[in-house]
Amino acid sequence: MAAIDDYYRPRNVEFAQRVLAQAVAAGRMLQQHPHAGPMIDDDGMRKWRVALTPYILLYRDTGTILRIVRVMHAAQDWQSDLP
Repeated sequence: MAAIDDYYRPRNVEFAQRVLAQAVAAGRMLQQHPHAGPMIDDDGMRKWRVALTPYILLYRDTGTILRIVRVMHAAQDWQSDLP
């Protein structure tokens, strides 16, 4: 998130703030509904689109912890870059 903020803040502070706020909101929603995102690999990785932004969250739910593994621009080739 810091890299995203560093990129957008000098260009458009309102967009930078929106991306951060929406990503936090998405993370909170996923804590309540960890299976909301579709599973994208055999190891339990899921993805979720961050509303009103071009970003997705790649995450795993261990049953006790929801771990956001990566935040990526949806236009990036996230399938070949899975952690």
